[in-house]
Amino acid sequence: LFKNETVIEPLDIVYKNEEGKGFIKKRNENDFFNLSNGASGYKSTIPIVLLTKYYSEIKRRKKTFIIEEPELNLFPSSQKRLMEYFVDQLNIFGHQLLITTHSPYILTSLNNLMYANQVGKNHHEETNSIIEDIYWLNASDVSAYLMLKDGTCESIIDEEGLIKAEKIDEVSRRLNEEFDSLQNLELGIKI
Repeated sequence: LFKNETVIEPLDIVYKNEEGKGFIKKRNENDFFNLSNGASGYKSTIPIVLLTKYYSEIKRRKKTFIIEEPELNLFPSSQKRLMEYFVDQLNIFGHQLLITTHSPYILTSLNNLMYANQVGKNHHEETNSIIEDIYWLNASDVSAYLMLKDGTCESIIDEEGLIKAEKIDEVSRRLNEEFDSLQNLELGIKI
């Protein structure tokens, strides 16, 4: 399976399997190298994408994918592309996706795709030039919850149907406040 070259879209690489060993290369390069020498983000993302492709392109069956922390070892731009890839697959093949994440990039990426769907209803062409409509996500198909310390869950979908990504990114707000306070101190600004 996957002996032919298979594009791993979110990472912009090509994968192939030879005699049970995985090999990868950048799309614009000629030479493959052993996946075992690849980045850990590649090693965690490639199986997820291959499994999705297997059920989408080979088996042609709807599946529910449960993925724990798909952002693991991925640069933020790759996290964004991974979410776009998943949404594209969901839209085409009707899969369902349940993810656990600590990544505000994952949540913000999903928010942008849901917001594009909302804005695109009235401004299709312009919205499509910002985010392609193949990635648009209907907010009514999304649920997002924050696991609280007491073991209960709280919905983090707001009134507009978007994810309150800042709920898991409280530390960024605090870091920004600290930076602003230090900058105000340096500049002699009293607040």
